[in-house]
Amino acid sequence: MNISLTVYWSLFAHYLTTQRKRMILLTIVLLGGIGFQIANPQVLRVFIDAALNGAPFRDLMIAAALLLGLALLVQFLTVLATYLSEVVGWTATNALRVDLVAHCLDLDLSFHTVHTSGELLECVDGDVSALAHFFSQLVVQVFGNMLLLAGILIALGWEDWRLGLSAGLFVFISLVALIRLHSRWVIEIARPRRAMAKFFGVLGENLTGLEDVQANGASSYAQHRMWTLLPPWLRFYHRSRRADTSFWGASVPLFADRLHDLFLYDFD
Repeated sequence: MNISLTVYWSLFAHYLTTQRKRMILLTIVLLGGIGFQIANPQVLRVFIDAALNGAPFRDLMIAAALLLGLALLVQFLTVLATYLSEVVGWTATNALRVDLVAHCLDLDLSFHTVHTSGELLECVDGDVSALAHFFSQLVVQVFGNMLLLAGILIALGWEDWRLGLSAGLFVFISLVALIRLHSRWVIEIARPRRAMAKFFGVLGENLTGLEDVQANGASSYAQHRMWTLLPPWLRFYHRSRRADTSFWGASVPLFADRLHDLFLYDFD
């Protein structure tokens, strides 16, 4: 099922409205870390150029101290961003769980006849847990990394317009290639989660009626139902892993080609 970006944005805004201060602080921390990542190579370049040009030892120590300070600051911001993102993500997902449980309790009996308690538990807890990263960092990192990418392209163009232009074309080609793989990748990732929900639905049903199952001598039947659900789950899981690996593997040749061009530029 394809879900529009508007639905995602509405979900994101609804459950983060009560955490404005944390989100503002998280945004500042993430963007600050991105800014320092852009500045760090520039400071390193100054240090290397100064060392090659025979700069005084005092100037080299100042540049090295500044480089070390930036590295420590980036690590501190990373830890702080991780802490804030976990707090934001768990707070938002817990609120979503409460709303989902209330919604399930309001549904009629026919819905609960079709969907077992274990299946609902997996959807309410497991699937919602997968949204924790979406609520905490995903949107901020998407926009933040766009700014980081723009900053890198500007920095490359500042050094040499040909280098900036080739990097921009590389980014465009990479985005087109990854977007074409995106739709199939999402489908393959969703299938094992549905199979997992069905398995835990049967497991919860068997645990709930354990005494009745044993009293009626249906233990073998209950085990057989569970075993029949494991092969599809395993098959979907391996397919999702292959899709994930292919999605990552498709980007490796692109980045390798770009690294090759950078080496050629450096040696030229």
